[in-house]
Amino acid sequence: MFRAMKVETEAEGASRDEISFLSSQASEMDLPIFLKIGGVEARSDIHFAKSVRVNGLIAPMVESAFGVEKFLDAASDQGFSWLALTLESKTAVENVSEILAAAYGQISGITIG
Repeated sequence: MFRAMKVETEAEGASRDEISFLSSQASEMDLPIFLKIGGVEARSDIHFAKSVRVNGLIAPMVESAFGVEKFLDAASDQGFSWLALTLESKTAVENVSEILAAAYGQISGITIG
């Protein structure tokens, strides 16, 4: 059985109508839904996600501790129960120690892409 649903504005470019529909479907199935936003501080995506009851956010293309800080600043006080990072570049691998240190205790998950 499924444990969660994921949708994204970043790569797949889901529309707000699609995200809203999927959020309602996830709710009916008692599944959390996570949104991969368009950037580490995509505030419009974050505010929309909150308005349609998305449970958690995934930041794409995090490459530094600064990216982690920008994501946390934009998302942390919005009431999401789950925050995650995607590390998907050579720069992210080179900076993984500082990224993990900045994220420690504040991030629910990390995806290596």
